[in-house]
Amino acid sequence: MRWQENRMPRTIFPLTLVFRPVTFFLCIYFFVFSQSSPKPALALKTTPYFEKPAAGLLPTGFINKLDTCKIDSSLVDSLGTPWFRIRLHDQALWLHARDMRYITDIPRDFVSMQVKGDDNKKRRLQILQNKPDWPHRIKMSVRDGQICLDMTEEQLVAAWGEPFQKGVTYTLGIGDHATWLYRSSTGKILLVNLQNGQVIGWTLDK
Repeated sequence: MRWQENRMPRTIFPLTLVFRPVTFFLCIYFFVFSQSSPKPALALKTTPYFEKPAAGLLPTGFINKLDTCKIDSSLVDSLGTPWFRIRLHDQALWLHARDMRYITDIPRDFVSMQVKGDDNKKRRLQILQNKPDWPHRIKMSVRDGQICLDMTEEQLVAAWGEPFQKGVTYTLGIGDHATWLYRSSTGKILLVNLQNGQVIGWTLDK
């Protein structure tokens, strides 16, 4: 089997461009620079990893559900299967991209923006009063100004408000999906990824 490695841990390129200087800069930045450093990712389920990205091999080991790892490159093999390369104990290993989602620790200044001031807190509490059927963990996240996996678009807006920009993104192992951009009080940018109207992960723009 032949394959060609692609040194892109995540390929991001907005499909719809709004011709503004800020948007143009962000698009170029994502495309050129987002591949330069390993990206943290979360396992959606118990995931086998392999010495080579090839079908038919026995796994070397497993990553448990909700474990995290660093992804430093990706490729698509000759059968069209997307793979991520990870580093584990100084060894390069491969796993199926479909079983992972990009996720990273959220800096405190993103959350502090939401919990600062009575207006934000009142807004979130008022929303929660009208949404008694939301899952408990979602309601706790919204109450505390946090975001979490599986939030709907409505719940994300309840927790953090509207993003300053929305776009469409392609990510290996996921395909096309929505990306919402949030900016913290210190100027950091968090890309929140959504698919089918639900949060599937997020990454911090370095």
